[in-house]
Amino acid sequence: MADETKRPKIKRRTYLILKGVQLRYVGLLLIVMFMTAALSSYVIYYTTMMFMGEKLANVYPQGRLVSIINIFNFRILLSMVLITPLVVLIGIFASHKIAGPMFRIARTLRGMAAGDLTAPIVLRKGDELTDIADAINHISDTLRVSLKNQKETIDKMGYDMQNLKALPQSDRADISDSKLNIDRLAGGLELLSKELDKYKL
Repeated sequence: MADETKRPKIKRRTYLILKGVQLRYVGLLLIVMFMTAALSSYVIYYTTMMFMGEKLANVYPQGRLVSIINIFNFRILLSMVLITPLVVLIGIFASHKIAGPMFRIARTLRGMAAGDLTAPIVLRKGDELTDIADAINHISDTLRVSLKNQKETIDKMGYDMQNLKALPQSDRADISDSKLNIDRLAGGLELLSKELDKYKL
């Protein structure tokens, strides 16, 4: 990948780029958070009742003890509700580091499929999937060089073909000129064959 100082800066203000992917990621974070809270609440409740139930029952009336447990559970639930917006924001921001590159990679691949090999994938500092972006850029560069060589070879073959067509109409046509053009065409075909042999089709 090119040096960071040479990369064009990409202004990305929309944080929900791939809504489906990012919202699923946020949903997964929320599920993990609530499951952790529920498990913690259960463990604390079970541990308290298991090891301190009799002692607490001697100190507090049963109704008071139930009230304390309910208050404890309510505070955990309230904490989860209050922290949910923060978890959502963190999830969107964190997933943006993946969704942004995914969006650019998909757009570049669609361009490559349409024949555009001139637009490399440029990611921001801190983005994920840089290895994939580098691999795709390498593929694009390799294809561009190969296709450029093939185009140059085809152009030369077209020139030699025009010369062959013009030979019968020339007053100074001879066998050596024909052989020269035929040899060039054969060489061009060989170069094209070598270029195409690189690919498994």
